[in-house]
Amino acid sequence: MKNCLIFITAGFPYGSTEPFIESELPSCADFFDKIIFFSLDAVGTSVRQLPQNAESFSVSPKNKRLSRLCDVLQAAFRAPRISDEFPKDKKSAALSIKRRLFLKYFETRSERHFREIVKVMENMDFSGYDNIVIYSYWFFVTAMTGILLKEHLGKSYDSVRLVSRGHRYDIYSFANSLDYLPGRNRLFSGIDMLYVCSEHGKNYLSANYPRWSHKIRRSYLGTLDHGPGAVADDGIFRIVSCSRVVPVKRLDRIAESLALLKDSGVRLSWTHIGTGPDLRTLKRKTDKLLRFMEVNFIGALSNKSVLELYSHRPFDVFINVSGNEGLPVSIMEAASFGIPSIATDVCGTGEIVLNGKTGVLIPADFQNNLLAAAIKDFALISRGEYIALRHNARKNWEENFRAKDNYSQFAQEISGG
Repeated sequence: MKNCLIFITAGFPYGSTEPFIESELPSCADFFDKIIFFSLDAVGTSVRQLPQNAESFSVSPKNKRLSRLCDVLQAAFRAPRISDEFPKDKKSAALSIKRRLFLKYFETRSERHFREIVKVMENMDFSGYDNIVIYSYWFFVTAMTGILLKEHLGKSYDSVRLVSRGHRYDIYSFANSLDYLPGRNRLFSGIDMLYVCSEHGKNYLSANYPRWSHKIRRSYLGTLDHGPGAVADDGIFRIVSCSRVVPVKRLDRIAESLALLKDSGVRLSWTHIGTGPDLRTLKRKTDKLLRFMEVNFIGALSNKSVLELYSHRPFDVFINVSGNEGLPVSIMEAASFGIPSIATDVCGTGEIVLNGKTGVLIPADFQNNLLAAAIKDFALISRGEYIALRHNARKNWEENFRAKDNYSQFAQEISGG
């Protein structure tokens, strides 16, 4: 059996976006004879290393802003094309002008990407493959583009299937400012299976779209194994966080909570990995509030560099206080080194942070003094209790979030092997 994987991404393998695909790719290469990447919104021209049986095409327009503007303008002057077969999609979009425009934009943009892919594929021959699997990394525009491509290829080839992953913004409507995601029933109708990154996400979608529950499965992402991390004994309690510096991550709340520990007697250090539009504002806040402790902003790092940092530098706790999440890979990475976490109990986070066992969960609407108390309690627990937390964090990762295990199982399943 010869298998071909057509992998539709937002940016991978170009630039630094979607770094988690790097850990998944070797397993895909084991189960597919050919992998073809189509990147819809590539940033830059640098290409990350790919297996020998993979090739990539950027179908991103040279002027992305202009293309998006054209999509919006075209959407404003066209009727939604969601068929009458999906009245719930029409009814949901009809609740507001913004929702109708969002639906039309979603359709227009997906159709544009589809046309761009078809141009590239014009001289490709898939007749030598027994199975063609289209794999959308997101349950949004990449998935809608995948549906159009599946319908197109299905006219010429017998065995064409479409699978998609679902993460956060692409499955939870409440994560969108309109409390709405377009074309859900159309997407579910066109895919063969949706693999959601958390049990919480699976349950959420099954409850909201019971008609399609048979097409929804939970498939955890995973991270690579670099072994347990080191533990320092110099009396400094080292905190690490890793995310984009954007409002939903609420990094300012970490700063405000740490400020409450100024006179606690605990020697503190905070390292943040990542950058973003709110970084300058966050730095100003930490300069004002956290002069009594060490604060390091080390900027954006590649996935590989993050893991190398955890390998060589001891960290005592990972903190994530996002307002919403899928299931944070950043916490998986920390847990793989045995680093316990303090995190908000949102969406799938409770599947990696087991309260009292691998870390501490706090409410999404926490007060700063609660986070401050959790940090202080962590810093002051006995050595034995702390080592037990590290052991449990690592064990939970080994059992549920090891990349090699999860991705091999996933690739085997979607390949039909």
